[in-house]
Amino acid sequence: MLIASGLVAFALLILRAKPAHFRLLTIHLGLCVLWIITHLLEVFIHNEEMLRLINTTGNITGMAAISFFLLFIYQYVTGKFKPTLSYTLIGLNVFFAILRITNPLHNMYHRSISFIDIGPYKQIYQDYGAGFGIMACLYCLILLYIFFNHSSRRNAYPRIFQPQISVSLYLMMLFIVYTLIAALNLHLFNLRIFGHLCILSGLFFTAYTYANNLFNITPLTRDDTFNHNTDAILVLSRGGIIVDLNQPLCAFLKKNWSDMAGKPLQSAYPELALKMEELGLEPDNDVDSRQRSYRFVFYSENRGFDTNISLTQQFIKVVMHDITPLLKTMKNTSQLASTDPLTGVYNRRFSEAAIQARMADEKFIHTSYCFVVFDIDHFKTINDQYGHQTGDDILREITDIFRRSIRPSDIFGRYGGDEFIIFLHNVNESQAWVILNRVHDSINHHRFQTENGRNIQTTISMGAILAASAAQLDYQDVFFMADEALYQAKEKGRNQICLRQHTSLAR
Repeated sequence: MLIASGLVAFALLILRAKPAHFRLLTIHLGLCVLWIITHLLEVFIHNEEMLRLINTTGNITGMAAISFFLLFIYQYVTGKFKPTLSYTLIGLNVFFAILRITNPLHNMYHRSISFIDIGPYKQIYQDYGAGFGIMACLYCLILLYIFFNHSSRRNAYPRIFQPQISVSLYLMMLFIVYTLIAALNLHLFNLRIFGHLCILSGLFFTAYTYANNLFNITPLTRDDTFNHNTDAILVLSRGGIIVDLNQPLCAFLKKNWSDMAGKPLQSAYPELALKMEELGLEPDNDVDSRQRSYRFVFYSENRGFDTNISLTQQFIKVVMHDITPLLKTMKNTSQLASTDPLTGVYNRRFSEAAIQARMADEKFIHTSYCFVVFDIDHFKTINDQYGHQTGDDILREITDIFRRSIRPSDIFGRYGGDEFIIFLHNVNESQAWVILNRVHDSINHHRFQTENGRNIQTTISMGAILAASAAQLDYQDVFFMADEALYQAKEKGRNQICLRQHTSLAR
């Protein structure tokens, strides 16, 4: 009846534990209950054969209880599941369970077993053998490995139940010490110290677990969500001191939790502190009480973060969502929308918009500029004679020559077909002539190659308008005059540059 009740309680405990690593602890507690029940049954059972069976069950249950607790401790303090340790402990359990059951054949688990009458009760007396001692030593080594692993990671990140885990480790150390005492066959006043102390330790551990709400999974789930959230989270006091941060932020900054917690934001994360200062969000500032949330894009370590800052009277929470892939996609999309796919220069729509924006910019509106329109002479003939692939190659090579000759701040775009436009800002007449002649000469001396390897030569015609100020003309006027200048260059026999001052040409 007691065993049936224990199994029912065990099943209920498993159903209560939702997090995966707490199922291990639940199984451990259930096995502890069964282990204690077997020891209690030993007190009230008088039949020696039944006592042997109950004792064997208790031994196997105790080994399993210790193994599941060791697995729980390791997974909880390291935050990861280690299959090697699991297989090792399972293998040990199976091996020593077989050793215990088959003991009459080899006497490795215990050399002898006898019964001592204590009043109306029978007490089992076991003379443990080498197999039991080896088991105790192996469990001791595994526990020491987990214990030192826990000690080295104690400050790696915050844990709600650090004290409980530490005490549980010490309790498990007592379990192992009791096992070693039993392995050495130490007894006091003809009483088996190991069994009775294990009962007391198991009861204490179970009581301690429930007294500290170890099965209250709400804070545990909250802690687990905080540390395993893909967003980087930082919590500041209103004095600017880092109160807490989660694992993704530690991983991004390549720092431990202990390197950041308790330190001022200015020294621990100066980039974020500077950005918050620029936005007027210094932690000790009295911000507008009507606005409790601020959102902006924050760039750090070549990455972009969609950052949300929430303010309360007690603390400031910073949540940083990595949007670097999205920003790269947006940049690529913007580049595709603004770039001519063949030549890599701006397309017509974007280049015209950029030139109009530059002409309207107050910083450039009173500076001189040169607007250029050029095309390739007899380009249709080149396409017809040598093929469109050769024509495309010539377009690419000519745009490369122009890009090497103009400044990065100048605007260069493909207007359509073989026609291109260039906006050279802040240049006078002599500077414009230098740039245009340099490009013109480079193309004249360049040899283009056809698909079959034949070298050919081509030329360009350019029409350009020089204006003293962007305030004098709008874009359509400038384009019309440059196009007229290009027409005039072609009328002169092509391979010409026609540069005009806008005041000398009327529409």
